[in-house]
Amino acid sequence: MAKLKSNKFRSSKSSKKNFLFLPYKASMWDSLESIWLAANEDKENCNAYVVPIPYADLNRDGSVAKWHCEIDLFPKNVPVIDFNKLNLKKLKPDAIFIHNPYDNYNLVTSVDSNYYSFNLRRYTKLLIYVPYYATTGKMSDSQKYLPSYDLCDYIIIQSEAMRKYFDPSIPYDKLQPLGSPKFDRVIRMCQESPKVPEKWKEKIEGRKVYFYNTSLGGMLQNTGQFLEKMMYVFKTFEGRKDSCLLWRPHPLMNATLSSMREEARRAYEQVKNYFIDHDIGIYDDTPDIDKSIALSDVYIGDTKTSVTSLFAVAGKPMFFLSNNITSLPQKDDWRGVILRKFHIDSKDFMIVQLNKLYHAPNHDFNYKYYCTLSENFARYYTFALEIENKIYICPLHTQNFLVIKDKKIERKIEFKKQNATDKDAFYDAVHVGDLIFFLPNKYPDIVCYNVKSDEIKYINVPKDFFVQPDFTDGMRMTYTFWQGKLLIISPNRREIILIDPKTFEVQQITIPTKTNSKGGFIGLVPDGETFWLLPYEGTTITRLDLSDGNVTEYGGLPKNFQCIRIPQGYVCNERPFTSGICDDKELFLAPYWGNMFVRLNKQTGEMRKWEVPFEISTGGKNGYFACIRTGHFYYKDQKEVYFMYSQERQWYKFNLNDKSFEKIEVKFDIEELKANCISYEKRSEFLPYGCFEGVFQTLKTLLDDELPGKPFDKEEQLEAYAPLNASMDGRAGEKIYQFVKEKLLESR
Repeated sequence: MAKLKSNKFRSSKSSKKNFLFLPYKASMWDSLESIWLAANEDKENCNAYVVPIPYADLNRDGSVAKWHCEIDLFPKNVPVIDFNKLNLKKLKPDAIFIHNPYDNYNLVTSVDSNYYSFNLRRYTKLLIYVPYYATTGKMSDSQKYLPSYDLCDYIIIQSEAMRKYFDPSIPYDKLQPLGSPKFDRVIRMCQESPKVPEKWKEKIEGRKVYFYNTSLGGMLQNTGQFLEKMMYVFKTFEGRKDSCLLWRPHPLMNATLSSMREEARRAYEQVKNYFIDHDIGIYDDTPDIDKSIALSDVYIGDTKTSVTSLFAVAGKPMFFLSNNITSLPQKDDWRGVILRKFHIDSKDFMIVQLNKLYHAPNHDFNYKYYCTLSENFARYYTFALEIENKIYICPLHTQNFLVIKDKKIERKIEFKKQNATDKDAFYDAVHVGDLIFFLPNKYPDIVCYNVKSDEIKYINVPKDFFVQPDFTDGMRMTYTFWQGKLLIISPNRREIILIDPKTFEVQQITIPTKTNSKGGFIGLVPDGETFWLLPYEGTTITRLDLSDGNVTEYGGLPKNFQCIRIPQGYVCNERPFTSGICDDKELFLAPYWGNMFVRLNKQTGEMRKWEVPFEISTGGKNGYFACIRTGHFYYKDQKEVYFMYSQERQWYKFNLNDKSFEKIEVKFDIEELKANCISYEKRSEFLPYGCFEGVFQTLKTLLDDELPGKPFDKEEQLEAYAPLNASMDGRAGEKIYQFVKEKLLESR
């Protein structure tokens, strides 16, 4: 056990308060440090104790793999105390600060059970949880509620904006938006310009330093792709004399691999050894991340990690990598970034590069820049509808829509603000006469807008009718028309709704089932008075006759048919088909996660493989073609049918008579695209500012200082992230200390 590094616990006067800090990992000490600094400085009123507590790596079965205590890794200016010397019952600390909220609910690591919240609660007046992470705008759902929250008196949050991500059951006053000590430390370290470690000097001198962050989330999402990306990054930096790669793996990377991805641990070690053996750069396993940030010039890595928030408040540029991209772009790879969505009602207009509207004036799929829709590049909008010389821009990640005329925004029309967040508010829209129906994802209502009267109506439907919780690719419901009414199916329920565009009356119809089919439907194929419904889960195709309510179910998919979940690549029982088209004799189905196109004989019910000129894989053509489904049919009627082959972003016109696919040549001026590309810009509420790796913004162009588009602006970044930090002045620790001290005085 580590040697005692401070005096013993002192008997304090009655007026002095005992503040006890219980960190477990030295690399996470920054989440508590500035509070301790404030408490330690107030020696007249406070005894501040730091006791690093033991923690264990866990095996997959939850048993202990190895115990650790990192007392020797804490900064030299911190007088740490051996946990063996701590007697909580005797000390009776007035306040205890923790940064591990998991108690016995963590699958990877666990602190000693003596320091679980339900044990600490017995020995203190105030138990305060200070998150070990910081965020650029959104908190993980896994942090929404933990049992320890009930036992803590206060939870410190970095800003008021974070309050909405916690479970509503948590009392309002328990969440205190006082800022994050993590931000305090990185701001201070950058101001102080720390000394460069001796072994780093030769590699850093005269070079720009790129901090490469590899997160647990990125690794767990697709471990094979993650490792391939690491190697791509290493080889991009290898041999460069102007750049230094400082690679800092997550401190729990090895433990998480051992616990949750044991089969990939050896491959990870090989990639790690390549970096070290080929002397690519600096392998940073030091406990002090803030010092490394202060010595770095640019961040590169994943988006969903607290490290990005530290670079954000430090005012240093952030270049977000895509783990899907593992090569430089080829000639036509711009297609994967541009041609993301097709809509039959708006094929002359296309929104590309997040918020740039392009137009094909000659109806020939030859697109030219038209206008910019917003200076906030968060993919707020999805597509355009042209109605009587005006263009209506339909929402995606926002609760408003735009009216465009003469290449300018004429109006921005706001909906009732009903969601705390704009993300995934809507997903589609349909034009009927003078009406536009905006179909929601997470917004609670269907919104109807009259282009003549300017009137907005809100149509309420069952709460869970719309969205499947894990849908993230923009296709939630499917709609069509029946007897002049708008018909919409649910992916959650075995239900459809009919909306009368004249009266706005909503009719809800439950679809009976003859088998054990569960859940709703992901696709709908009109066929006269009947409709073919494609399941969200399972492989039963349902035929519904609305004239008499009769239901027929079809099973027996072709031999070897299976669903492969994209991008993870494992077999599942979800989303077999996206859409279809039918003639008098057969139904033709395009796969979502299914591994083949299928044709169904209407008379016999037989299903067999449909031979088409497309390959099916568990991903797009390459990393520039992010793809979660194979393809989709688009049509209003059977006279004009299009098919989008998503894996190559290729559009086809489909001939129903001979079942042929005619390739459509979509044209853009590449230089015009590049001139309008998004670089360092304001982004979304979850990631307010930064630059994303893409077909024009490659890692190589970053290193060569040749990124197109707007250059990095430090002041713009600090302004964008200010609402996400309650203490941009770096004084969160002082505020937290004063708050706790006042609460203790109130409780006397």
